Amino acid sequence: MKPSFTNSTRAMCASAFLLGESFRSRVLDDPVEKGLAVAPELDIDVRLLAQVCKFARARDAKYDLFLILALLLCLPLWALDSNVGIAGVVVTTAAIFLYKTYDERSNLLPRFRKDRAGSAQMSLFTSVQLDTYLSSALASDEQNVIVYSGFNPFVGAGVEIGSWSFSLDVSRPAKDAGPPGPVRSSAAPKSRMRCHPRSGRCRSTASSLPTSFSSAVRP
Repeated sequence: MKPSFTNSTRAMCASAFLLGESFRSRVLDDPVEKGLAVAPELDIDVRLLAQVCKFARARDAKYDLFLILALLLCLPLWALDSNVGIAGVVVTTAAIFLYKTYDERSNLLPRFRKDRAGSAQMSLFTSVQLDTYLSSALASDEQNVIVYSGFNPFVGAGVEIGSWSFSLDVSRPAKDAGPPGPVRSSAAPKSRMRCHPRSGRCRSTASSLPTSFSSAVRP
């Protein structure tokens, strides 16, 4: 399935950065839990969303590693002078956080803008490789099985406002009536209005009744 850059897809992908790990966990971890069925997400490219979430998770892990290394480098300064060590930790942590935020706001999030979203902007995320199990567990538009609860097969399609039901016999194949054709019918009866000269009452009568009124479909 080709990536679709719909408004829903762009908003969900941006949420991978704006909402943090709690959102990414719902996308990456929930589908791989045993015993859980994944409903199709309408108008959302789930694979692209998972790739963006995995990219954001790996990016956070990289900055966490930078932060740990910076703290380790500040330990000798802390041993020599606690004030210098504390200042070094604060400055280093603030620098890493500011650079991460700047890169996110100026480089990553603008890729999901409506006027910029496209294959070239998404190539940074589409190159991310998903785990085999996660890739197979993600919902797909082409899937032919949907698991649902109760009388609600439209999971993920929005809020139900109203519904109706009907019976359909699927045990017998449909009859072949041939290709569709034009419908033919006889002329409708013409009516006339007659009025009594004294009472002024009027009534409608059919001047000519059709000898037959039928419709047929010519194959």
